[in-house]
Amino acid sequence: MRPPLELNRLTILNIVAIVCYCLSMMFHIIAYATHSWASLVLNGVRWEMGLWQGCRQTDDGGWKCTTDVFQDDVFQNGTSSDWHTGSQIMMTLALVILFFLEFALLGYLCIHRLQKYKSKLLGFVVGLSMSAGIITAIGMGGFRNEIKYVYQGEFSMGMSYGLAAVACTLEFVCSVFVCVVHARTTSLAQSV
Repeated sequence: MRPPLELNRLTILNIVAIVCYCLSMMFHIIAYATHSWASLVLNGVRWEMGLWQGCRQTDDGGWKCTTDVFQDDVFQNGTSSDWHTGSQIMMTLALVILFFLEFALLGYLCIHRLQKYKSKLLGFVVGLSMSAGIITAIGMGGFRNEIKYVYQGEFSMGMSYGLAAVACTLEFVCSVFVCVVHARTTSLAQSV
């Protein structure tokens, strides 16, 4: 009797592609949830801005986090409305795409029964990972450009922004490794 689920033999390239995916997902979630995208000073108070909240430094050196920072006059000056909403949407969309990518990637690399759909799965994996990378890059670019345009004071990009950049890079790298895996397995199958 045939087992219910036969798995492909994992190669080093398959493992590297899966690790790239896992790291990109982890970095994306950390960047998505943390409040250190940009550091700036509003009305003499230092703020750490994130996608969902801002944390301000208190007089005693601690931090107080709130979503009210987005209602500050400096962000409601008529030059832009809800500048952070576009980045929130893009990063959320990229996260949803990464969840779908997980199933396509594991189906392509690991599940033997799906091998007859290998070329379709390859296109799906590459399309999803490239889409996630492009959408993440658009979200990051929108965040940086709008904060630079709306808030014209001194600011710096933070750790969360850097993690989003690493996640974006790994999303592209994942698709490259999957293409290399496909090229190697296709050339091996043709040579046999």
